[in-house]
Formats: sequence, structure tokens, C-alpha cells
Amino acid sequence: QKVALASLIFYIVVLLMPNILPKTFPLYTFISKFNFLVGIFVIVAVLCALRHEGKPLMDFTQCAQGISWEAVWMTIIAIEVGNVLCCDEAGIMPLVNEFLTNYFVGSSVWVFILLFMAILNILTQVSHNVTMVVIGVPIAYTICIAQGLNPIVFSVLISISAACAFATPAA
Repeated sequence: QKVALASLIFYIVVLLMPNILPKTFPLYTFISKFNFLVGIFVIVAVLCALRHEGKPLMDFTQCAQGISWEAVWMTIIAIEVGNVLCCDEAGIMPLVNEFLTNYFVGSSVWVFILLFMAILNILTQVSHNVTMVVIGVPIAYTICIAQGLNPIVFSVLISISAACAFATPAA
């Protein structure tokens, strides 16, 4: 319990350091780039390195036994594929935005919603649903703004549509 409390306090300090330290501090620019993962990484590394009575305070192999690594790696890859598809250098997002904006702006809102969700649901049969959400939400946001629709509501509908792919036989 003492180790857990010390780890929690250290984690909170790491997260608050960029807000506490003065900007004139020599390592401020380095520390200000820390995010929540840095604190977790440091805590895990220190707990794995420190030993008490010849045993590490944290045995990472024992902790990692219950983790479904296949699902973790698939999620990481799906998110990265979505990031690649959404980056400006790939040119895919501007192309899709231009195509959809030209064909859907001015059309019936219901036709747009139903067709877009159907296309998204079909695409989840051949790709990961998280990737389709990462691709679909920015496209829908652009079109919603152009048509005067609420993009938040449409983003929820896209997430539901991508999640419904699990109900099909291909899933």
C-alpha cells in the first residue's frame, strides 16, 4: 500500500510539473512535453527495477499475463492506419471531403445520414470499425458544418453505425 501511494503521488507530481515549475526552469521545455504516459512508464520502470527481499516490486511478466495482446496490437494498428489515412500528406481526406461535399450538400439530410451510415457500416466489414470512426467523423464534421447540422449528434450516429458492424455475419 505504501508503494502504491508513493506511485500515485509521484504520478500526480509528474502530471502537475509543467504547471508548477517556472518557465525559466532549465528543463521546463523538456518536462512540459510530458503526458500521462510518461508518468506511467517511469513508475512501471522504477517498480520493475527496485527489489525488495530479492524480488522486484512489480513483476511485469506476471502483470501482463491476463492482457489480450492481440487486441491491444490490433487497436494500435487500427488507430495508426486511421491516422495515416487522415493525415494531410496522404491526400485521402481532402479527396473524400470534396467528393461527399459535391454530392451531398443541398440534398436531403436524411438521405445523407442514411447513405453515409450505410457506407460506413459496409466498410467496417472489410476494415476495423475504429478506423472507420476515425475516418468518418472528420468527413461528417465537414459536411455537417456545410449543411448546418449538429456535428456532435452525427458523430454519435457514426459511432453507433460502426459498432453495429458486430451484429453482421462477417464480424
